[in-house]
Amino acid sequence: MKKFVLFLLYFHFVFSSKCPSGSFLLPFMSTCHRYLDCNDIKSVRIVKELNSGFVKTVYLAKWKHYNIVLMKPNRFGFDEDFETGLSMLKMMSPNDHVTQLIGYCEERNIILTEYHMNGDARNLLALMEKNSSIDTIENRLKLCINYAEILQMLHSGPYGTRVACDSNSLDKLLSQFLVTSDLKLIVNDVDALPQVQANASILCGSRRLAGDFVAPEQKSTSVIGYNEKTDIWKAASVCQYFIEGHKDSQIVLYSIYELHKQCKSSDPKQRPTADELVDGYKRVLYDLIASRSEL
Repeated sequence: MKKFVLFLLYFHFVFSSKCPSGSFLLPFMSTCHRYLDCNDIKSVRIVKELNSGFVKTVYLAKWKHYNIVLMKPNRFGFDEDFETGLSMLKMMSPNDHVTQLIGYCEERNIILTEYHMNGDARNLLALMEKNSSIDTIENRLKLCINYAEILQMLHSGPYGTRVACDSNSLDKLLSQFLVTSDLKLIVNDVDALPQVQANASILCGSRRLAGDFVAPEQKSTSVIGYNEKTDIWKAASVCQYFIEGHKDSQIVLYSIYELHKQCKSSDPKQRPTADELVDGYKRVLYDLIASRSEL
């Protein structure tokens, strides 16, 4: 059984996100397949509902013998939000940090993506805690790096500077990410990633936000907008969540204290960039690995 699991992880690593734009590759497929279209979707069978949100309902479905995800809007009038999500998926595919698009039918407002049986990131720590050989402090820190690299892609990637708006609480933020078979985070919900234009700002929704999780400028009545540095404020809390609770957490929390203190600066300009966050976490990881090897 262990060898079989290792094979699955190897297979996923070798073949995921290796297809040209407009095509996809699922585990155990030998060649890339063009995106499924409206005619192909006629043969897709819905198995069960996975979850339902304000904009869309998500189903587990079957195409041939493959498990896939089928999404469609569940409220009249939200087609525009749904179309935005599809446009973003098409623009960002293929990308190792983003869920794999495998088809769509704009006439019927249907999107198909790859299915990940581990669910969203709210399940991640529970999955790791089941296996002590996986649940190491190094792997917990790698989750911080993984998340920071996703922000790096959103903030300075080829799609312009994007802000993760649908993240007003830790639970809501984690629900936006899926967990792959090798316990990596990938962006799943791309409906609310507005672009920050040069020397401009954005607002996440029409109302001021509340709570300790969001950045101060998102709660201020005097600020007319904000930018990607709101994601950096939240990143410290996300990494803290990944690290805390592990028996070896204190040494890492001490090592990232100053970096996270910068992330929580009330002045957005004083917060590090996603690039600096990735570099900072990696330095701590390298130092941790080096100290272990000296023992």
